[in-house]
Amino acid sequence: MMLYFGIGHEKVGGFLEGARRLAAIDPKLANPVGPPGWLPMASLVFLTSVGPWGLPQMVQKFYAIRSEADIKRATVITTVFAFVVAMGAYLLGAFSHLFLRELPLLAGKPNFDAIMPQVLVQALPDGLMVLILLLVLSASMSTLASLVLVASSTLVIDLIGEERLGRGKTVGWMRFFCGLFVLLSLGLALQRNTLIITLMTLSWGTVAGSFLAPYLYGLYWPRTTKAGATAGMLSGLVVSVGLALYYRLDAALMPTIGSVAMIIPLFVVPIVSWLTAPMPVEHLARVYGQGIYGAPIEGTGEMGGLEN
Repeated sequence: MMLYFGIGHEKVGGFLEGARRLAAIDPKLANPVGPPGWLPMASLVFLTSVGPWGLPQMVQKFYAIRSEADIKRATVITTVFAFVVAMGAYLLGAFSHLFLRELPLLAGKPNFDAIMPQVLVQALPDGLMVLILLLVLSASMSTLASLVLVASSTLVIDLIGEERLGRGKTVGWMRFFCGLFVLLSLGLALQRNTLIITLMTLSWGTVAGSFLAPYLYGLYWPRTTKAGATAGMLSGLVVSVGLALYYRLDAALMPTIGSVAMIIPLFVVPIVSWLTAPMPVEHLARVYGQGIYGAPIEGTGEMGGLEN
């Protein structure tokens, strides 16, 4: 519906007419990939498509899968949904030049976060605008909920430890940090700064860069070592934060920086793992060769070659 009203708006005049009007402003805007070019676009696609493999709040959702049949259905559903998103929100964003001839400013700086809201206010009926705002709010709330739950449990259970806090106090401390993280997010939002998109890209690239390689190799390659996983996490963290600071949080470069931070640990983890002692055979047998609750997996035989 957003695409129908947006591209059908008089300022666009339909897809073909809109492309002609874009070309009249700048011929590059009508190309399949406009400014700034293929590399930033490919980096953004890689970051947002492969990045979720390394995001803890995404990975934890796989624990709720009921059966392999659900995976097949979800694959079809999410692929269709991704196509709708790509041909909907992104395509309408490409025509934003016809609605806004100049970038919105906030405190004298370009405010990229204001582009789509201003386009939608001009293009959509009030009722549809309200519906979209509710959908955006619900998506933001679910993401915030999963993020603060993962962050608070990581901090309280994994870093501080239940032994130090006491089993009866763990839940209370997790609730405290959930509330604290929500308040910090609210405070950041109320500042109305121009760095929201940049911070989102930075956090996405940093977290995915830190966890993607250890997750991937840890699942499928028994030769992965603790030192290799640690080195991969640190390399992703250093590359993402280091390059972001070096280039002064340049919004145009952040997707590329995030992608580089995801790729480098894919080489660091195996190299360091080969140079360090492998995990104990007993540990590998328990992780890869036995099922949940210690029940052997059918067809695994004995060690299954894990010693090598």
